[in-house]
Amino acid sequence: MLGASTCQKKNQCIMSKLVLAILVFSLLTPVVACCQSAERIRIDSAKAKVLSYIKGDSAYMNTCFYIADQFMDIDMYDSAQIWLNEIASLVPIKKPTHFNFYLAVNQTITYYYNGLKQIGLKEGERALSIAKQLKDSIYLATAYNISGVFLMNSDSFSKSLSYFKEGIKYCRQPPYAPKYLVISKPHNLYGNLGELFLKMKKYDSARSRLLRSVQLASEIPSYRGVAAAQNLLGILAAEQGLYQDAIGYQHTALQLGLKHRQIDLALIAYGDLAECHQKINQSDSAVFFLKKGFELIQQQPTIINSFFKKDFLEDAIAVSDKINNGALLKEALAQKAALYAGQMDSYDKQVTLLVAASIGNETRAANLEIEDSKKAQSLANTRLIIVLLILISVIVLFLVTRYYHRRQLNEIEIRNRISRDLHDDIGASLSSMNIYGGLAASVWDTQPQESKKMLGKIADISRGLVDRMGDVVWSLKAADDGKQSIETRLRNYASELLSPKDIVCEFDIDEKIAAAITNPETKRNILLIAKEAINNIAKYSGATKAVVSLKQTEGKVFLTISDNGKGLPVENIKQGNGLQNMQQRSKQLNGQCTINSSPGKGVTISCVFPMATISYKP
Repeated sequence: MLGASTCQKKNQCIMSKLVLAILVFSLLTPVVACCQSAERIRIDSAKAKVLSYIKGDSAYMNTCFYIADQFMDIDMYDSAQIWLNEIASLVPIKKPTHFNFYLAVNQTITYYYNGLKQIGLKEGERALSIAKQLKDSIYLATAYNISGVFLMNSDSFSKSLSYFKEGIKYCRQPPYAPKYLVISKPHNLYGNLGELFLKMKKYDSARSRLLRSVQLASEIPSYRGVAAAQNLLGILAAEQGLYQDAIGYQHTALQLGLKHRQIDLALIAYGDLAECHQKINQSDSAVFFLKKGFELIQQQPTIINSFFKKDFLEDAIAVSDKINNGALLKEALAQKAALYAGQMDSYDKQVTLLVAASIGNETRAANLEIEDSKKAQSLANTRLIIVLLILISVIVLFLVTRYYHRRQLNEIEIRNRISRDLHDDIGASLSSMNIYGGLAASVWDTQPQESKKMLGKIADISRGLVDRMGDVVWSLKAADDGKQSIETRLRNYASELLSPKDIVCEFDIDEKIAAAITNPETKRNILLIAKEAINNIAKYSGATKAVVSLKQTEGKVFLTISDNGKGLPVENIKQGNGLQNMQQRSKQLNGQCTINSSPGKGVTISCVFPMATISYKP
């Protein structure tokens, strides 16, 4: 049987996913096509029409956005990215325009649905920056809403709350001018704010915002908005144990979804209704709604986005397992395995293209900056010849400019190298996920438990990949803020691994030295050395206390990680447990790593780096 907390965890997961998904799909053209072939007809028609426009004018750009939106509706994000790349090649990089804004918003959508949330969060902040420069209230409301949702799903509740409140200040009800292609309406913001309060366990505040969302969506009217808010009200009632009220809300969401062709929301409501009836021991009703959900998937296979289909199947697995319905459990596991197997065929290509697009945009911006630097250099040299009386001042200016130029080139080289490493890491992880997905699909009929284990491994690999991507994005930031310092990241990592083992971890980190680590490669290697050591302490040490220290002495930086555990035999010091990885990373930073230990006296890992290594070299 599944664990007792499965449904509760599922509710939290579905809440975090559903609202962003609703936001994203409400920003795009609503899903109203009867089949995928109809989408293809519209796409082919738009492709033919775009050839008649002048490349780069408003009609051309709007049609490119339309084609990208249509591809997103049918889960073809790689094809959508091709058209977004076409737009990116035409819009000015530094000048804020409404096309730049729409491009950033669409990019956040593609990154979210492909699991690239850290890159998506960065793109959402870029959309907010453009909206502020344009000083457009509708753009500001949309940007605050999108960034707020990404922050909420990253557990940054405080900042997310402030973003939603700011967005509400700027939003207003339709009608809007024709120029607004992508916007957030007031009911979107109130619905997201209600979902945030729900995650924060502030139930009264959540209910009042969700009811306000229902009211605002009804005024337009937006049946999708009403159904989404009703679904969240049902989840809120279920979380408070008010299952009859929850059933009423979910029935409303279901009827609206079926009547107004919001099939994905209807499917979600079927899953939630099954769960509510299971909670009150009405197994027959739970089975009824699960079967209705499976019928809906069979009837509308091309309309329902895989994002929503996966959520329903997770509901079906949890509920059918609790009511001991082997047939439904088998069906749900089979469909989920098939869904993952189908996604694996295209996921590698899609993610590779999306990451490449992100790197390409960054590279294009960096090349433009290099060209600007070269022009500034040429101008400085010309002035050097003309203004002979201030020769010394011009030479100093030239040297400073050259230093800055070389620093930029060094940063670009490091970013490109890390990007290649990240691409290789993604490829290896996706290959593993593909293998596990194939194994899960092959044994779902004979060994359903083994299938679940394989799916669990896929989830573990996905989380690990996101964590590693987070480390890379963090290492590329120019400077740390209080919430993203190396000490904060290590404290969070140590708390996650060591606290369950009752191991107390103390930190003695010189903030000035930590702030001086500006070289992205150095930041990443130091972080990974410390994380490897903490991981080994959690797995093997049997310690009660660990200490992480980062200090500077006589022009050198010392990183020390020690514990009071059982230690290592002498013969094991040079092999295993990631020790060789730490030594290799130290060599890459022109430093050295020594490991001192003996049985019963703990382990001390000492790494020494030259001060010049931790920042950019001129």
